[in-house]
Amino acid sequence: MIRLIQRRLIIPRGDTGSFNIPLLSGTNINDVAVFTIIDPLVRKKIFEKIIKIESDTLSIALSHDETVGLKPGKYLWDIKIYKDPEYLDDELINGSEVNSYYGGFSLPTCEIKETGDTFLCNDNPSEASLAKSQIDFVTDALKAISKGVEQTKTNVSHYPMI
Repeated sequence: MIRLIQRRLIIPRGDTGSFNIPLLSGTNINDVAVFTIIDPLVRKKIFEKIIKIESDTLSIALSHDETVGLKPGKYLWDIKIYKDPEYLDDELINGSEVNSYYGGFSLPTCEIKETGDTFLCNDNPSEASLAKSQIDFVTDALKAISKGVEQTKTNVSHYPMI
């Protein structure tokens, strides 16, 4: 589930969802918003989506195809509003920037989280597999849990009567 908690955006890889934010003053219906996720270490965008403004709130919807390829980690995000956009091959190449949601402030954080579905499976479930290191990790975890359960049973059965 994609969540926006105050300014912190959480996106599980491969998830579908949306979040809404109010429009900034001076924004018109024919303007476009550009939602961007930025890697703070290299200051490059890792994801960008152009959203047409169609109402008094900005709705940013993300699909499975858009989020499944994102690399897990901590990033920054921003939204900029443009008037008179021009496109080349569906990419915004020109437009007058009207406003930035977080211009002049520190950019809010975006956390892309790994999920079990994207970690364990590929697009074809019949071919889903685990790497040897993943199998070893899961096996060791199950052994540790089993050992803990047995120790708890032993402790409970020998609990002193008062």
